[in-house]
Amino acid sequence: MNSRYLSRPSTTIVNKSSDIDVLFQMQDDFKQAMRTSKDGFIYIHNKMKDHKSFQNHSNSKQLPISHQLALILEQLGSNGNSGLVGKVAQNFHVDQDTVVLITRKVIKAINSFKEEYIEWPNSCRRFEMLQVIQKEGFDGTTFSLCQKPAWQREIYFDCKKVYSINAQVL
Repeated sequence: MNSRYLSRPSTTIVNKSSDIDVLFQMQDDFKQAMRTSKDGFIYIHNKMKDHKSFQNHSNSKQLPISHQLALILEQLGSNGNSGLVGKVAQNFHVDQDTVVLITRKVIKAINSFKEEYIEWPNSCRRFEMLQVIQKEGFDGTTFSLCQKPAWQREIYFDCKKVYSINAQVL
Protein backbone atom coordinates (compact mmCIF):
# COMPACT_ATOMS: atom_id res chain seq x y z
CA MET A 1 0.00 0.00 0.00
CA ASN A 2 1.41 3.37 -1.00
CA SER A 3 0.85 6.27 1.43
CA ARG A 4 2.06 9.83 1.29
CA TYR A 5 3.26 11.77 4.29
CA LEU A 6 4.83 15.18 4.72
CA SER A 7 6.76 13.53 7.51
CA ARG A 8 6.69 9.90 8.59
CA PRO A 9 4.28 9.50 11.49
CA SER A 10 5.84 8.70 14.81
CA THR A 11 4.60 5.78 16.84
CA THR A 12 1.62 6.80 18.93
CA ILE A 13 1.95 5.75 22.54
CA VAL A 14 -1.43 4.15 23.19
CA ASN A 15 -0.79 1.88 26.15
CA LYS A 16 1.48 4.21 28.09
CA SER A 17 0.27 5.09 31.57
CA SER A 18 -1.11 8.52 30.89
CA ASP A 19 -1.23 11.75 32.79
CA ILE A 20 -5.02 11.71 32.42
CA ASP A 21 -5.22 8.60 34.60
CA VAL A 22 -3.19 10.43 37.23
CA LEU A 23 -5.38 13.53 36.90
CA PHE A 24 -8.50 11.50 37.69
CA GLN A 25 -6.89 10.71 41.04
CA MET A 26 -6.11 14.36 41.79
CA GLN A 27 -9.22 16.14 43.06
CA ASP A 28 -8.12 19.76 42.65
CA ASP A 29 -5.99 19.55 39.52
CA PHE A 30 -8.47 17.77 37.26
CA LYS A 31 -10.78 20.73 36.76
CA GLN A 32 -7.90 23.07 36.02
CA ALA A 33 -6.27 20.69 33.55
CA MET A 34 -9.41 19.55 31.73
CA ARG A 35 -11.39 22.80 32.00
CA THR A 36 -14.39 20.87 33.30
CA SER A 37 -15.40 18.84 36.34
CA LYS A 38 -14.93 15.07 36.44
CA ASP A 39 -18.70 14.68 36.16
CA GLY A 40 -18.76 17.00 33.13
CA PHE A 41 -15.89 15.11 31.50
CA ILE A 42 -17.56 11.74 32.09
CA TYR A 43 -20.89 13.08 30.78
CA ILE A 44 -19.33 14.33 27.53
CA HIS A 45 -17.29 11.12 27.20
CA ASN A 46 -20.32 8.87 27.65
CA LYS A 47 -22.38 11.01 25.28
CA MET A 48 -19.89 10.73 22.41
CA LYS A 49 -18.16 7.35 22.97
CA ASP A 50 -20.47 5.46 20.61
CA HIS A 51 -20.34 8.08 17.86
CA LYS A 52 -19.46 6.70 14.43
CA SER A 53 -16.37 8.92 14.13
CA PHE A 54 -14.68 6.81 16.83
CA GLN A 55 -15.22 3.49 15.09
CA ASN A 56 -11.81 2.21 14.12
CA HIS A 57 -11.70 0.59 10.68
CA SER A 58 -7.93 0.23 10.46
CA ASN A 59 -5.28 -2.06 11.87
CA SER A 60 -3.80 0.79 13.91
CA LYS A 61 -4.85 1.20 17.51
CA GLN A 62 -6.49 4.48 18.33
CA LEU A 63 -6.10 6.43 21.52
CA PRO A 64 -8.82 5.79 24.10
CA ILE A 65 -11.72 8.19 23.66
CA SER A 66 -11.04 9.68 27.10
CA HIS A 67 -7.54 10.64 25.91
CA GLN A 68 -8.94 12.09 22.70
CA LEU A 69 -11.42 14.20 24.67
CA ALA A 70 -8.68 15.33 27.05
CA LEU A 71 -6.50 16.30 24.10
CA ILE A 72 -9.12 18.53 22.52
CA LEU A 73 -10.10 20.09 25.85
CA GLU A 74 -6.43 20.95 26.34
CA GLN A 75 -6.21 22.45 22.87
CA LEU A 76 -9.45 24.43 23.02
CA GLY A 77 -8.74 25.65 26.55
CA SER A 78 -5.27 26.93 25.72
CA ASN A 79 -4.34 30.30 24.33
CA GLY A 80 -1.28 31.59 22.61
CA ASN A 81 1.46 29.13 21.77
CA SER A 82 0.27 26.48 24.24
CA GLY A 83 -2.72 25.75 21.98
CA LEU A 84 -0.62 25.05 18.90
CA VAL A 85 -0.90 21.60 17.34
CA GLY A 86 2.80 20.89 17.92
CA LYS A 87 2.64 21.79 21.61
CA VAL A 88 -0.45 19.65 22.20
CA ALA A 89 1.22 16.79 20.30
CA GLN A 90 4.24 17.01 22.61
CA ASN A 91 2.08 17.11 25.74
CA PHE A 92 0.14 14.00 24.70
CA HIS A 93 3.05 12.11 23.12
CA VAL A 94 1.39 11.87 19.71
CA ASP A 95 2.15 13.00 16.18
CA GLN A 96 0.86 16.38 14.97
CA ASP A 97 -1.29 14.66 12.34
CA THR A 98 -2.91 12.69 15.17
CA VAL A 99 -3.85 15.93 16.94
CA VAL A 100 -5.50 17.25 13.76
CA LEU A 101 -7.36 13.96 13.20
CA ILE A 102 -8.56 13.77 16.81
CA THR A 103 -9.67 17.40 16.74
CA ARG A 104 -11.81 16.73 13.67
CA LYS A 105 -13.30 13.55 15.14
CA VAL A 106 -14.20 15.05 18.51
CA ILE A 107 -15.65 18.26 17.02
CA LYS A 108 -17.71 16.14 14.61
CA ALA A 109 -19.04 14.06 17.51
CA ILE A 110 -19.85 17.11 19.64
CA ASN A 111 -21.54 18.89 16.71
CA SER A 112 -23.80 15.90 16.19
CA PHE A 113 -25.55 16.76 19.47
CA LYS A 114 -26.26 20.39 18.61
CA GLU A 115 -29.97 19.81 17.96
CA GLU A 116 -30.31 18.42 21.48
CA TYR A 117 -28.62 21.36 23.23
CA ILE A 118 -28.93 24.44 21.02
CA GLU A 119 -32.23 25.97 20.04
CA TRP A 120 -33.28 29.26 18.55
CA PRO A 121 -35.57 31.14 20.96
CA ASN A 122 -39.23 31.40 20.00
CA SER A 123 -40.95 34.79 19.73
CA CYS A 124 -42.05 34.83 23.40
CA ARG A 125 -38.53 34.06 24.61
CA ARG A 126 -37.02 36.67 22.26
CA PHE A 127 -39.42 39.27 23.67
CA GLU A 128 -38.42 38.36 27.25
CA MET A 129 -34.75 38.65 26.34
CA LEU A 130 -35.33 42.01 24.69
CA GLN A 131 -37.07 43.33 27.82
CA VAL A 132 -34.14 42.30 30.02
CA ILE A 133 -31.55 43.79 27.66
CA GLN A 134 -33.46 47.07 27.38
CA LYS A 135 -33.78 47.28 31.16
CA GLU A 136 -30.35 46.04 32.25
CA GLY A 137 -28.12 45.91 29.19
CA PHE A 138 -25.53 43.16 29.11
CA ASP A 139 -21.89 42.86 29.99
CA GLY A 140 -19.15 42.62 27.47
CA THR A 141 -16.06 40.49 27.68
CA THR A 142 -12.49 40.72 26.51
CA PHE A 143 -10.53 38.27 24.43
CA SER A 144 -6.82 38.40 25.20
CA LEU A 145 -4.44 38.62 22.27
CA CYS A 146 -1.35 36.42 22.29
CA GLN A 147 0.85 39.21 20.90
CA LYS A 148 0.84 42.99 20.51
CA PRO A 149 -1.03 44.29 17.48
CA ALA A 150 1.31 45.75 14.88
CA TRP A 151 -0.80 48.84 14.33
CA GLN A 152 -2.32 51.21 16.96
CA ARG A 153 -1.46 48.85 19.79
CA GLU A 154 -2.44 51.39 22.47
CA ILE A 155 -6.09 50.97 21.44
CA TYR A 156 -5.94 47.28 22.41
CA PHE A 157 -4.26 47.81 25.81
CA ASP A 158 -6.90 47.31 28.53
CA CYS A 159 -7.16 48.27 32.22
CA LYS A 160 -5.57 44.93 33.22
CA LYS A 161 -2.49 45.85 31.15
CA VAL A 162 -3.22 43.14 28.59
CA TYR A 163 -3.69 43.46 24.84
CA SER A 164 -7.27 42.40 24.15
CA ILE A 165 -10.37 42.91 22.03
CA ASN A 166 -13.67 43.92 23.65
CA ALA A 167 -16.82 42.10 22.60
CA GLN A 168 -20.45 41.74 23.47
CA VAL A 169 -21.72 38.28 22.65
CA LEU A 170 -25.41 37.47 22.40
